[in-house]
Amino acid sequence: MDTLLMATSYLPDFSYILLAVIFATLIALHYYVETTHAVKLSLKLPHPPRVPIIGHFLQYPELNPKNLLITISKYTGKYGPVISVQLGTQITVFLTDAQDVEVILSNPEHITKAPEYKYFTPWLGDSILFTHGTKWLKQRKTILDTFRMKILRTYISVFYENSQDLVRRLGDEINQRFDCHDYLSE
Repeated sequence: MDTLLMATSYLPDFSYILLAVIFATLIALHYYVETTHAVKLSLKLPHPPRVPIIGHFLQYPELNPKNLLITISKYTGKYGPVISVQLGTQITVFLTDAQDVEVILSNPEHITKAPEYKYFTPWLGDSILFTHGTKWLKQRKTILDTFRMKILRTYISVFYENSQDLVRRLGDEINQRFDCHDYLSE
């Protein structure tokens, strides 16, 4: 009796397991992202069509600071003065109506800094740049007296002389490319 040896490969079984793990991870990630409070709230606002999990990320591969304003104004023209944009779990809401912006800015509790600001706190401390809420309001009121019109009027002659000097120096650069930082930092 002849015996036939057969080689068994475990590769197809491993492929199915790997595919199942990837699929389960995507389902878990989808559940995590789509059920966050910020994403749920942003979906109630007008927004361009989006892809689950990554949001609007694929729609903006060419987006850069130069054309950001053009793109946002195009979308606000299409979807209205309030739109939301989702990049992963990061939600950004764009407001173009002055009355909406006034409502947000008039309440100091709504003025919070982006999470990235926490990296500057060791260098610059707990200043008006990084605080929010009632502490920010107290610091703002303290510093506001410095910029009262009566005090600023005493510096009008200094502003005028320096602006005339800047215009004179920039006159040499007409129709040429130059770094304005050199002139403004002197």
